[in-house]
Amino acid sequence: MEPDRRKSERIRVQIRARIRILIPEESFSPFSHEGVIQDISLTGLKLKTWDVDEASYEILQSAEKHVRITFNPPNSRIAHILFGEIVWIDFNNTGRNPHTVYSIKFENLTERDREVIRLCQKYLKSDKTG
Repeated sequence: MEPDRRKSERIRVQIRARIRILIPEESFSPFSHEGVIQDISLTGLKLKTWDVDEASYEILQSAEKHVRITFNPPNSRIAHILFGEIVWIDFNNTGRNPHTVYSIKFENLTERDREVIRLCQKYLKSDKTG
């Protein structure tokens, strides 16, 4: 088994989000899906969606995939946007609950982005322990 490449702790979360997948060949119609962020760290996140079809998955397999993730941090009404690149995709269209899971590595985080991530981690970690 390959060692885990993560350099920072991922905290399990359940945050509703929208992912927009920006593929150069499809730049005028980016793939956009609703999903849930399942875990987050200062280096990336894991996001699950339920609305990816097989044709879309085939396109995602063959292209460089940059993404824009939009979500509302806990206790905030203001949406925050993070940018990243898809590292891997787990496409499962079998069974009663077809879904797609994306592992995303962040790109070009600002200090404000890091602050929002830390606040999400702190709030959600303390929410589970307190």
